[in-house]
Amino acid sequence: VNFPLNYDSLHGFHFFPPKQKQDPESHHHLLDDAEAKSNEELTKLAENGKWIPAEKLDEINFQRAMAGQPFLRLPYGSFEDDADELEKLQDRAAYDFKYMAKSFSKYLNICKDKDERENFVKMINGARPSEAEQAKSKKELGEWFTDYLIAQGYWIENDPMMMKQMIVNSFPMMEGKGEITSENIRDRITQFMRVVAKHAQAADKEAEHHKSSLALLSKQAVTRTNSKLKKTQ
Repeated sequence: VNFPLNYDSLHGFHFFPPKQKQDPESHHHLLDDAEAKSNEELTKLAENGKWIPAEKLDEINFQRAMAGQPFLRLPYGSFEDDADELEKLQDRAAYDFKYMAKSFSKYLNICKDKDERENFVKMINGARPSEAEQAKSKKELGEWFTDYLIAQGYWIENDPMMMKQMIVNSFPMMEGKGEITSENIRDRITQFMRVVAKHAQAADKEAEHHKSSLALLSKQAVTRTNSKLKKTQ
C-alpha cells in the first residue's frame, strides 16, 4: 500500500491522509444530481436500474399512490452487472437505510388517526404492483441472490436445509406477513424501521472499521519508513 508521506528532520516521516476524490458515482454526488432533476427524469432513471436516493423514490411512490397509480417496480438487474461495484452498492444502500430508519416515523404519525390509518392502508395496498410485476421481481431477486452466493464461494447444492435456515435467520418475518391491515400497519412500520436501523448501524461500523484499518496501515508504513531511516543514519 502506498501512503503519502512527509519528512522533517525532527520527527521523521509523517503520514498525510490522501485527499478525498469526488467520485461521480458516490451517493454524495448523486444526491446533488438528483436535486437538479425532475421526478419524471428520476423515474426513468430508476426504471432503467439506476440508483436514485431513497427519499426521492419515497416521494415519487407516495405521489403515485395518492394519484391511484402503482408504486414503481424497479428491476434488480443481474449480479454480473453489480459484481465489480459492490462498494458503490454498499455506499448507496447505507444512505438509504439511514433515511428509512429515520423518516418512516412520518407514516406512524399518519396512522394515529383511525380514519387516516384505514385510508392509508387502502392506498398503499392498492398501489402495490400487479402480481405479474411482483413475479418479475421474485425471479430477478432469486437469480441475483443465488449468483451472489456462488460468486462469494458458497456451494448452494450441498445442504439445502442449512442454506434455508441461513436465509431465515437473516430475514425475520414481518408482522402480518404479506398482508398490511389497519390493525398491523403501525407494528409493521415499526418493525421495518428496526430492521433498516440495524443495517444502518452495520454500515456505520463497516465504515469505521475501514477508517481504522487505513489508519493502522498508515501507522505501520510510517514506523517501517522511520526504522529504515534510522538504520541508514
